Amino acid sequence: MSTEQQLGIVLARLDALTGDMSEVRTSTRDLAAAVNRLVLVEDRQINASQALDRAFVEIRRHDERLHSLEMAQPLQKQSSDLVRTIVGWVVSLAVGAGVAQLFNKPAIPDRPRQPAAEQRP
Repeated sequence: MSTEQQLGIVLARLDALTGDMSEVRTSTRDLAAAVNRLVLVEDRQINASQALDRAFVEIRRHDERLHSLEMAQPLQKQSSDLVRTIVGWVVSLAVGAGVAQLFNKPAIPDRPRQPAAEQRP
């Protein structure tokens, strides 16, 4: 093989290598863009995960509060029933006292009597 043929082969291979390098650069750019998109997706997933964690903490707090209110409910009902009973007795006593006053009053008030000496003829 002559030098020109060898040179032609080297130039052909160099052209092929240049094309391959151009493809590698293009692929590297595409790969970098894909990695950037993956980073954005991962950031969004991290934010969503953190929001879910906050929501679960809030739900847990509400569950604890609800549980404490449910535990206090029987005592609340007992106190409410006691207050209603006391108010009922007070109202009954007040009505009874009022009725007793009505029946204890004379229909016509007593007139003061005048002494016999002062009476007129």
